Amino acid sequence: MDKIIAITNRKLCSENFYSRIERLANCGVNAIILREKDLNPYDYITLADKAIDVCRGYCTEIIIHNFINVAKELNHRKIHLPISKLNAHDRLEILGVSCHSLEELKIAEKHNADYITFGHVFNTNCKKDLSPRGLDSLEKICESSILPIYALGGITPHNCKSVMKAGSKGIAIMSSAMEVENPAVLIKEFRKIKI
Repeated sequence: MDKIIAITNRKLCSENFYSRIERLANCGVNAIILREKDLNPYDYITLADKAIDVCRGYCTEIIIHNFINVAKELNHRKIHLPISKLNAHDRLEILGVSCHSLEELKIAEKHNADYITFGHVFNTNCKKDLSPRGLDSLEKICESSILPIYALGGITPHNCKSVMKAGSKGIAIMSSAMEVENPAVLIKEFRKIKI
């Protein structure tokens, strides 16, 4: 497994949010995307500043999600954006983009994105009303991309191997990252998977 990205959702978190951030950083996820879309910029900057501080000393990147002005204010050069916001950003150190189609992938590539998250691949409770895009769509995106693709949506240790065989460079997990009792055990299970 090349890379594991945890995506936050404090409403799913089964413990103190900052404790969960630290446990994820400590157990070997490569990056944590702070995806708290319901917050206003003032509350988000407070959350992001504290999360960045919590992760100091770990080899885990904190990536701001969506809030371009917060990234600028904190002088934090790592951001993940929806496709709709790509025209609004200045070039940052790391730019991740959420894509759901080949057309969106090409837009992200034109904006010099560093990586793509693609999903949702499998059924997930977070998107109950939407059909998953599936492994075939993931494989087409991976074959068409010059960028690393990280699959998300319903990824488990049981189906992860098929995601990697489809060409994904890693995975992004949200629900399991926030809800699992012991994130270290979960990440260890993912790390054991080889193709």
